This record gives sequence, C-alpha cells and structure tokens, in this order.
Amino acid sequence: MLSITFPSLCILNDKFRALFGRSPAAVMDYPMRNILLTIVLAALSMVPGCGGNGPNNGSNGPTLQSISVTAASANIVVNQAVQMTATGTYSNNTKKDLTSSVSWSSSSTSIATISASGILTAKSSGTVSITATMNSVSGSSQVKIAPALVSIAITPAGKSIARETALQFTATGSYTDNSTQNITASVNWSSSNGSVATISNTSPTKGFLHGVSAGMVTISATSGSISGTTTLTITSATATSLAIAPTNASLPLDVSLQFTATATFSDGTSQDVTDVVSWSSQSSSIASITVSGLVTAKNLGTTNIVATFESTSDSTSLTVNASDLKSISIAPANGSIAPGTIVSFTATGTFDNGSTLNLTGQVTWSTSDASIAKLLGVGEAEGIAPGAVTITATLGSESDSVPLTVTNATIQSITLTPYAQTIPTGWHQVFTATGVFSDSSSQNISGIVQWSSDNPSVATVNSNYGTVYAASQGTANIKASFSYASASATGMAPLTVSPTVLQSISLNPGSAVLAPGSGRQYNAGGTWGDGSSQSISPYVT
Repeated sequence: MLSITFPSLCILNDKFRALFGRSPAAVMDYPMRNILLTIVLAALSMVPGCGGNGPNNGSNGPTLQSISVTAASANIVVNQAVQMTATGTYSNNTKKDLTSSVSWSSSSTSIATISASGILTAKSSGTVSITATMNSVSGSSQVKIAPALVSIAITPAGKSIARETALQFTATGSYTDNSTQNITASVNWSSSNGSVATISNTSPTKGFLHGVSAGMVTISATSGSISGTTTLTITSATATSLAIAPTNASLPLDVSLQFTATATFSDGTSQDVTDVVSWSSQSSSIASITVSGLVTAKNLGTTNIVATFESTSDSTSLTVNASDLKSISIAPANGSIAPGTIVSFTATGTFDNGSTLNLTGQVTWSTSDASIAKLLGVGEAEGIAPGAVTITATLGSESDSVPLTVTNATIQSITLTPYAQTIPTGWHQVFTATGVFSDSSSQNISGIVQWSSDNPSVATVNSNYGTVYAASQGTANIKASFSYASASATGMAPLTVSPTVLQSISLNPGSAVLAPGSGRQYNAGGTWGDGSSQSISPYVT
C-alpha cells in the first residue's frame, strides 16, 4: 500500500483545486487510479526542486531575515500619493519584492496613511515612520513630508510704470502649513503681451520686467499647477528730469556704494529707474560703476558719476579717500642692491574690514637720500652710490618705511636662462638675466640690461624685458649687456627656432554666464604643429 507524507492538508487541498478545479470531495466520482495518481503528483510537487522558484519559510527552506522599505519618490509633499516598496532579504542572500504580502502601518495617520498595497497618502507636513511586517519580521523607513504649495502672490500688484522703465516682481508662495516663502527664482514667469512688457524667466534676473510700449498686461508666476497673476499698466509718459542719489559722496578705498536714479515723468509721476539708466564714471581708474549703479572705489581722487535716461541726465561728484586704511606694509622689507641696479617695492594696504589691497600705484613714495638711491617709476628705486637709505610709502595718515642698502659691488658676469632653448616659430620666450657682482651677490637685472639678438630675422627681443619672439626658422644668439661705473658685462644664450608653426588658438573658459556689470578674465592658449602649447594672452588681439 502506498504511503505519502506531505506538509499540510491545506496544500493538498490547493493542489486538488488546481488540478481538478474542484474540491477533493467532488473528485470522489473519479476512478480510484486517477485519484491515486493525482495524490502522487501533488506530493512530488512538494519536494524541493520539483516546483516553485521563490524562497519559503518552511523548516528546510531559506528564512526571511530582514525587510527594507523605500519610497518611489524622495520628495513628497502634502496630498501626494507615493508607492512604498518592501523588499525582503532571506537567509540564502536572495531578495524578493514583498510589497503586496506584508502588513503596512504608519506611525502617524494624521501625517500619512498607507494602504494594504503600500500606497502612501500624505496628509500633513512632518516626519512619519512607515513599517512593513511579515512573519514577525519588520522594516521601517522615515518619510519626510513637505508642505504643499497652495497659492502664489505677486508683488507689487496693480502697478503702473512708464515705457522703457523696469520693475522687479516678487513671487511669494503660501503652503499647507500656513508658512510663506519667497519663490521668485523658482517659478516660471510670463507676460500676456510681450509687445507691451517683457519679463525675464532666466536666473539671476527672474521676475525682472521691462516696459516696451503703452498698454496693459497680465503677469503670471507658475509652479506646477499653482499660478498667481497681477496686472500692470504701461503708460506713454516721458521722462522730464533725472536725480541721482547720494550726491557729493565720499567713499573709502576698496569699498562699494549703490547709487540710485529717480526719474520724473510728464504725467507727474516719479519712478526708480536705477536699473535702466546708462551709468558711467568720468574716471574709471578712480571708481568703477556697474550697469546697475554699484560703484567701487579703486584709487584716491575725485570723479563724476553720470546717469542718462531718454533725453535726461544727472551727475554727482564722488571722492575716494583712505579713511578706512589701517596700515601699510612694504616688500621687500630689507633690500640690498649694487649701484646702477634697480629694486621694485610693493605697498600693501590693510583695511578696517580686514581686506588687503595692492596700493603700490596709489601711495606716495619717498627716499631719505636721493644721492644714494633715487626713485624712478612707481615703487622703483635705483642705486646711485654706496650707502644706506630709507624708502617710505605714505597714503593719508598711514605710512611704512624699510631700509635699503646700496653696496659698492660692481658687475662681474651675466647669466641668461633658459640656455640653448629650441622653440617653434611664432613662440614667445621670456629670458631672465642674472648679474653676479664683485661681492659674490647676485641679482635679477632683466629690467635694466640692454637686450639684443644677433639675428633679428630669426628672433627679435624686447629691448626692456627680455621677451623674445621667434620670427622664423633658424638660430640666433640672445644677448644681455650691463655697464655702470666703468664696469660692464655681457651674457649670451643660443636659441634655435624650429619650423613648426601655430596651428590653433583656444579660449578658456569655453563658455561663461555673467551677471550685468560683472567681469571675467579670459586666457588664450596656442597649440603648435609639434603638439606644444603656450599661453599667448599678452600677444593676441
């Protein structure tokens, strides 16, 4: 007699239903051999490997170890429905989607509810814990729900401006938790009639409107399905006068000041036109000004700030002072040079706000004895005769002094670097001349030697700075000569110019985004036929 052991009568019952579409009792009418065959097949399907691909929780199969809970979206707002997913990890390291099998629960149904199928519905803002449980194994996830946008208000509302003027709109969002937030930069702005008024929808000028012609428009700010609107009237009034503020201002060095311009119109109205007037500084070396009227003090002195709008204009004086200068420091702090040579000093100012600025061209330079060391250009001193002097830099009430010694050393030799260089045609090579003196001291004398090339058709050299231009293929000798007080020396370096030529020029950065009135430094790089490259910014047009 056949004896069969199986895990559960319920499983056998399911097998009967699957095979016959009816209960075991209903199968009694079948021939006995069919029933026995059915039982055998059902039992065999219970044996591991005979059927089923997923893990089971039986005593011989892999067991559920943990459940991880994740949300379909990381950004959930009030009134949003999001699918949660439960993933089970088993003892054999397999994973299975248990979303439809687990029991779901929420730690706070006032914040979020969750359905039997794992659909989370956000009710209010806050943080809630969503838990999935199966066979005494649980997993949870903290879900943060943000307040939802309810409405958008645009300010100013119901304004009237003249044509060719501008207006900045602000969008304020109201949320389900009764909070408000400035969302000007995140909404989409639009004008109902671009021929009457245009409005920027591009950062950083979002919400900035420009009146084009007389008429009325509707301005809209939209985020998702939420919108706010306001109307704006553009008049045909023309400007009759313009006033700048502040007037006759005084500004410390390295400090900025915002100027404003107000226009009076033919209909008696007045309006801030700071952002649409044309601004200029009579002396940009003393103070620069952006297209939006922001002035920055650069050098001591007085300049006029001018604003022009339509047929009107106004101007006011601006004086740049050194009232916020805290101290001055000179570098090098202790110099020593030979007669006939030059040393360059730098003056750095420290201001009350802790910032520093190169003031070399703004301070007043002086020497304690011009017969020993005299001043040449800005911050430059030339040794005349042996001795010691004091070099001083003064600006306003601040000053600094450093000692300078002029030795009795005379020139012995000059060394040029680089030596025996090969460069491509069109290349620029800077040479350095180092003088060695009778006291064994050495000094960079590139700015005071006489530079020359013995073959200018191949290489030409700047007479003051040692910058060589490779004109054509060939060889040349670059020379530097110096003489003072009956002592002289000459240094020489051979140079070879190869036939390879400039192939391309690249600009860096390749693209840039600038705010109005801001600046950006570009660099030009050259690439030659042999693959070599060089920064050529000083030499390009």
